[in-house]
Amino acid sequence: MEKIIYLFIAIMIFISSGCYGLRKKFIRKKKYQKEPTVYIDLKDYSTQPVEGEYLYYYLYLKGWFEELVKAVEKDISPKRQKLAANEVANNLERAMTFLNTEGKNEIYSIYEEFLELKKDIEHSSNFTQNKKNFLLLKIRSIKSQVERKFNWVDVKKWLI
Repeated sequence: MEKIIYLFIAIMIFISSGCYGLRKKFIRKKKYQKEPTVYIDLKDYSTQPVEGEYLYYYLYLKGWFEELVKAVEKDISPKRQKLAANEVANNLERAMTFLNTEGKNEIYSIYEEFLELKKDIEHSSNFTQNKKNFLLLKIRSIKSQVERKFNWVDVKKWLI
């Protein structure tokens, strides 16, 4: 009987201790990483001319216009249409930053016209065939205005 009592007491002590030593043996310790040392090397890089930067945004603008036409024409998801419309608006804004006041005045009317079109695209997801044709006509009209008035050769007179 004493053996059972001693065994019972040993089991109770073993259970109450929670097997901490056994748990510690099999659980991995956290490895703390030192933050890497950051070295800042300040150099004067040659800035790209304004003409080159404008050309990049102009090409992005043309690409996103084509993407928007494709998205509306083929009824690709409304999310894609909104993304393309936002990118066209952003690239128009960025292209405007490279122009002087006369160039900004020329492009601003096109920009405002596109913003109205963008609101139509954002507020409705499914278009009727007539609405889709109207949007395509407006998008292509704005795209042709941008390509005609603000192409690479003609915009040089307005660059800052």
